[in-house]
Formats: sequence, C-alpha cells, structure tokens
Amino acid sequence: MLLGTATKPNKFPDCELPNFVTGAHSGKEKGAAFRNPRYNIRISSINAGDLLPLIIRAQRTISGFEKISGKLKIDICDAAIFMACGVINLGGSTQTTTIIQFANQSSIAEYLRMPRETVRRRLTRLEEKNVISRFSSGYVVNDLDMWLRLLRAFL
Repeated sequence: MLLGTATKPNKFPDCELPNFVTGAHSGKEKGAAFRNPRYNIRISSINAGDLLPLIIRAQRTISGFEKISGKLKIDICDAAIFMACGVINLGGSTQTTTIIQFANQSSIAEYLRMPRETVRRRLTRLEEKNVISRFSSGYVVNDLDMWLRLLRAFL
C-alpha cells in the first residue's frame, strides 16, 4: 500500500497530479515524490509498512505524555522545560556516581532555544506544582520518578 494515494478527484485543477497521487499506479512512479507548487505539500510514495512501527511508537509516546501531563497538569512546553532541567541536573553523572548540577534559567533557555522570559514563567509554574525546587544556584527536579516516567514516555 502506498501513502499519498487519493480516491477523490483532483481538487486542484490547475495543478497536474502524478498517477500515484490520484490512485492509478503504473509502477514507474514508485519512489517518486511530488511537490504541489500551490500549497507546498510533499507527497511521496512511502511503503506504509515501513511507517507502522514509528506510528505505534508515536501513539505510545503521546499516550504516555497524556497520562503524565494529566497528573501534573502541564503542557508540552512545561514538559520540555521539566525534562531539560533534569537533563542539566543529572548531566554530570556517571554510571557509578550521581552528581546533581543546578539548572538556571539561562542554561535551560539556551538548551531548549527558548526565550528566557518564557522559561522563567514556566519554571515558576512548575515550582508552584512542586515538580521542581528553586535554590539560589538554580533549579532541581523534585520528583525524579515522575521525570523518569516522562523520559520513558518520550523515548
């Protein structure tokens, strides 16, 4: 089965669609790709079987995130900041030694390439939910078990 096949008639009469997009397959289009110049949509003939494991993994990731975000009442941006804080906190650890490094606003913002003000607001929100703690040197993840569950949801 090829992705990008369509059973509906061409909705873009001024844009000629190749056979594999309209559903007629002659075999010579396999591996071809088409870019719709009007809408900049890329449609390619990818074997759906190749995507199935990735789709299942994406569904599990979304499901895992929904469970955890429901408990913490956080969105994807909060989750990214929470994850980055933990990565910075545990970044100096080895297999035998756990070293906790404080994560400050600037390091999290730089790590995620987000505006510092956004990171500051989100850190305050996470601190209010007791997910992270603020110290004079920076932030530390409070609930390492929750951080690990979120990490596993994304991996």
